[in-house]
Amino acid sequence: VMRWRQNGICPICNRLLGSEHGLSVDHWVPLVLGGSNGTENMRLTHGSCNFSKGARHPDTLRQPYEVALA
Repeated sequence: VMRWRQNGICPICNRLLGSEHGLSVDHWVPLVLGGSNGTENMRLTHGSCNFSKGARHPDTLRQPYEVALA
């Protein structure tokens, strides 16, 4: 469902999500910054992208990709 909701795009690097990169579920707004465990705050990312994002707020990313929630 997350892959479909994101049109198959990693919201951090804007590249296609493929299994060759390893996939990870990210709290888009980190829990330590007030984010929730709800599905509206979850994003599917490349594992390496999630690791590099860490606990930063998505507004600090160079090119944040906002997912249209249906």
